[in-house]
Amino acid sequence: MNYWLNVHHPPIKNQSQSCHIYLQRKNEHWKDEFKKGDLAFIYETKTSPGRVKVKNARGTREVTLKEEGAGAIIALVKVASDFISYPYEWNNIPFIGHFETQIIKKKLVRRQEINRARSKKGFRAFNPRINGGLRNYPPEEFKAMVKILSF
Repeated sequence: MNYWLNVHHPPIKNQSQSCHIYLQRKNEHWKDEFKKGDLAFIYETKTSPGRVKVKNARGTREVTLKEEGAGAIIALVKVASDFISYPYEWNNIPFIGHFETQIIKKKLVRRQEINRARSKKGFRAFNPRINGGLRNYPPEEFKAMVKILSF
């Protein structure tokens, strides 16, 4: 079993946040590491790029995102599918597809709370931006985060 963190922009205005795990092209090497049953935190950024250009097989369109995101872990999820290939661009960033997930628990845990809890256990500060929005966690660190964040 593997443990992950996937970073999302705030959702499209008037829509709820998707909790799937999206892979950028630069993270394609991780694709075969994912297995059904893997666990992941979904982190929503606080800042929003505002209007985003989306380009896929159906064409190009612009969407408007919420002005501000949570700046928090918003869910603990379990990988529930094999990789679904669906190449597209989001804000000029190429993606190759996603894994569908099952939500285990939705909960808002802000970055300050995460860092406070992590420092008590001797972990370095939480940085959701490492590796282009996708991070593979060591099992002991991920399990400690689940426990200290009450997921």
